[in-house]
Amino acid sequence: AARRARDGDTERALAGLWQVRLARLLKEVPEAAPELRRLLDRDLTPLLTVTEQTRIGSIVMKAIVREQGRL
Repeated sequence: AARRARDGDTERALAGLWQVRLARLLKEVPEAAPELRRLLDRDLTPLLTVTEQTRIGSIVMKAIVREQGRL
């Protein structure tokens, strides 16, 4: 509704709220991650415009720290 009304402030606020909720869910129930990913990929991502879909992605970073190294 916020998007249809072109209410960017409300849309950003709602997106932030859902980011917090989903982060909390994944922290409390980490085994829900695969099902949540399937839900996003199968049901929600197709609802986005092509432009919005191109902004979706994942970044995986791995690091190894030895001795006095910092990360």
